Amino acid sequence: MIKYGVDKNGYIATKVNLNKIKPLFYKVLDKIKNEVIDKFGGKIHSLYLYGSVATGKARIKSSDLDLLLVLRQKPTPKIKNEISEFQNHLTIEHLNIFRDVGITLTHVSEVKKDTYGLGCFIKHLCICLYGENIGKKLPNFKPSRKVATAFNGDIKNNIKTVLETLKSTHETKKVRSICGSIMRKIVRTGFSLVMEQEHSWTTDLKKSCELFSKYYPEQSINMEKAFSLTQNPTANTKELEKFLKDFGNWLSKEVEKKL
Repeated sequence: MIKYGVDKNGYIATKVNLNKIKPLFYKVLDKIKNEVIDKFGGKIHSLYLYGSVATGKARIKSSDLDLLLVLRQKPTPKIKNEISEFQNHLTIEHLNIFRDVGITLTHVSEVKKDTYGLGCFIKHLCICLYGENIGKKLPNFKPSRKVATAFNGDIKNNIKTVLETLKSTHETKKVRSICGSIMRKIVRTGFSLVMEQEHSWTTDLKKSCELFSKYYPEQSINMEKAFSLTQNPTANTKELEKFLKDFGNWLSKEVEKKL
């Protein structure tokens, strides 16, 4: 069996590195990092970069800048609102470089409780830009049922939230954004179902789709459609709702059964 994304000992291979960041992105990233530090200062425990910029695969204007902000204390509604407004400001300011600037928010206690989720994520998929690197205190992780559950065991709630949101969302751009996001989640969840059997790890959507289909050939057409919608999201809410209720419902039940 060919194993993907793991080292010789079976641990998840870390493919993010500061040296992989393209010079143009690094310059903007450094500016944004300093803006985040200036704005939230003492509230910050640590700040991390993840995604295509961290792996060196980002493309100008078509890739997102993904940041994980770990606060010292649980964020208040006021802080959450400030972060939301701030990331919108950063997105508008840097549209000539990034498609979107996203700041995922968490806090130290939450990371400590979610070792196989946030802990594994920080350890293997993030670069520490500022503060105390939590990843240094954590062990290496292997693709496992615990990791799969921590990363994607919440698919049922994700789909439920999207279906509720779609009831009051009609703007084409917003619907496409929602579609792309939930389809990426669906494809990654599909891979989570088989990662332990495969002894493999990947964040590549195409590879995730392929490995899922190896174990679920009868559902391959649906997963391929989900992958297609990550590349070309639909703005047709009825089409999206039907797919989520059909394949999304099947996937949710399979996750409950297997994870």
